[in-house]
Amino acid sequence: MGLVDDESIFAEDEKAKARAEKLDRFGIQGIPLERCIERLDITLSDRGGNLQQKVAEQINDDELEKILSEFRYGGKVTINYHVITGISDFNFQEITEACNKQVPRMDEVEGETRTVYIAEDEVYDGRLYLSFGYYDTTTSEDAATGMTTSEFFQRRCVAVIRSDIDLLEVRASDAKMAEKVIDAIANSLSMGQEDNVYVPNFSSSFQRSFNDIVDKYTSLKVRLQETEESTVDTISFTSGKDESGERKDVREDDRVTKELDESGSEITMGYVELDDGSSAFHVNRKKGRISFRREEQEMKISEITEVIHNALKETKGYQQHKLNESQFIPE
Repeated sequence: MGLVDDESIFAEDEKAKARAEKLDRFGIQGIPLERCIERLDITLSDRGGNLQQKVAEQINDDELEKILSEFRYGGKVTINYHVITGISDFNFQEITEACNKQVPRMDEVEGETRTVYIAEDEVYDGRLYLSFGYYDTTTSEDAATGMTTSEFFQRRCVAVIRSDIDLLEVRASDAKMAEKVIDAIANSLSMGQEDNVYVPNFSSSFQRSFNDIVDKYTSLKVRLQETEESTVDTISFTSGKDESGERKDVREDDRVTKELDESGSEITMGYVELDDGSSAFHVNRKKGRISFRREEQEMKISEITEVIHNALKETKGYQQHKLNESQFIPE
């Protein structure tokens, strides 16, 4: 083997190593990675052994960027659902330009805490992603001197907007900052009226409709019917495992069924599985939010939002219903 061949092999090895490092940085591996390459129709000649390494060795740079885009805003995210009634009347360019004009930039809020600034925008797979940042502080105490110091750090919130519905996702662990992002978008579009901007109603009707498509609850909280004798407000249940080690559906237990059959009792939150376990997340009805505890790709998150949108539409979880391009009436 000649020197040129050796150099080519070394260069390819370095490229594969760099790709693997990028995949690892986003935590892209295992089943989420396998589903992603299947969705993107990426063919591998060999899948044996470490899938992440095999992908890094066999894909090209364009394919890598497609995979990274699938996880750029995804992963172990918490989604706060909000509605801006009528935002679907605006195209993505109008929304982006309005936010860039009205929301401050990073250098304009330097030194301020918990003030959102506009960071970047991107249209991907038919959705607009508006990234917002904010500064926060953490305080620590020196064990030896007892002195406290504060340190600034940056956090990110991402608003995901579709062109056909008024339901927005704000991907942020901090619900208060998610509200600030929604207010910033609505005010930029002069749509900040109170009845236009709200958290959709994950009502009891929504819960029943949603339960019909849930394959499994591995844990849940049940709010009990209020009685004068009772001193308990909620009960938590976690499922056991079957012979294969898989979690059972907690709803199949007689004690859970008994509680849910009581008038006034309802599921307030729980960890669910959909699509035979390919999707799993925690639902908090009261706060209108869901949280993923494992890496999830963008398309799967979008599919779940579609499921939630349909359930809200069927159970009148929206305060107002869109009739045409410019007319809204209360339901």
